[in-house]
Amino acid sequence: MTYDELRKKLVQSATKQNIPISGEFELTSFCNLNCKMCFVKELYKQKELSTSEWIRIIKEAKEAGMLFALFTGGEIFTRADFQEIYETTYDLGVKIVLFTNGTLINESIIKMLVRRPPDYVAITLYGVSNETYEKITGKKNGFDIVFNSIRLLKEHNIKLKVRTIAIQEIYQEINEIIRFVKEEGLDYDYSLYVGPRRDKCSDNCFSRLTPEQLTNYQKIHEQEFNVIENVDFKDSDNGFNCVAGKSAFFVNWKGEMTPCAMLSVPSLTIKNFLETWKEFIKKVNEVPNCNACFDCVYKHECIQCPARRYLENGFEKCSKYLKDYAKLRYYAKQNK
Repeated sequence: MTYDELRKKLVQSATKQNIPISGEFELTSFCNLNCKMCFVKELYKQKELSTSEWIRIIKEAKEAGMLFALFTGGEIFTRADFQEIYETTYDLGVKIVLFTNGTLINESIIKMLVRRPPDYVAITLYGVSNETYEKITGKKNGFDIVFNSIRLLKEHNIKLKVRTIAIQEIYQEINEIIRFVKEEGLDYDYSLYVGPRRDKCSDNCFSRLTPEQLTNYQKIHEQEFNVIENVDFKDSDNGFNCVAGKSAFFVNWKGEMTPCAMLSVPSLTIKNFLETWKEFIKKVNEVPNCNACFDCVYKHECIQCPARRYLENGFEKCSKYLKDYAKLRYYAKQNK
């Protein structure tokens, strides 16, 4: 049995028993980049959890059954105490994934990761040119910096994955991105959904793809990488077609437990982790379904979930954007 197969089996077992085996920790809302579509970043540094507060939550989560952790932000490497949090978590026996923009990786961080290797480091790739990086992130030489980070990670045999997101600037450069990924022999992943800020502020600016563009974006990836869509946990009795509130949780930079990075409700401030987790399961089960989804002919092609519906129109409403995309997926399959 491979590691991935074992992990999948453990998560499935934990899901049946409501054991919080997987945790995501948003260590900071601060980032050194200024991406216009970001749903997390605060304009100014906020009062975040202290080192000891994060370590307490992580230790309590481990005692409750957590085996897998993901550290994200903001940008995780902007925290001066990142090494202490990371090494403490690692030494608890927790397998760790790191999400980063890749612009702050230096020799010191490399040494830390060599001593205590993560499951993998995931770098979000905002194009393969400095011009595109500047358009998206505001950083003029962003690609050069990230490429150097990729080189460092590869040279030190630290497992690496790059990811992209479905926005206009990346869509215009997608063929070049795929060519770069293949030439460098990188593990690659992509996301289809880009939505509004999770606080639902009306002033955020994002340039997501139209449903037609998104259909083509997915088709390109399927053709280039022979992608097989993940169908795990499609069946659910509480609206979440994932493990959120079953065996997985998200802790934001304020120390609140939520279902995932996109969704700000339900939210519980963590005082005692296990007690919060038990209450959280109840809150997640109370999230309403969308009645229109039950008899929708396109439902098996729709990438809707409670988080995406909430960001678009609210938990109980159908999203025109998601439905239009589902229609295109549906008719594309019908025509094959």
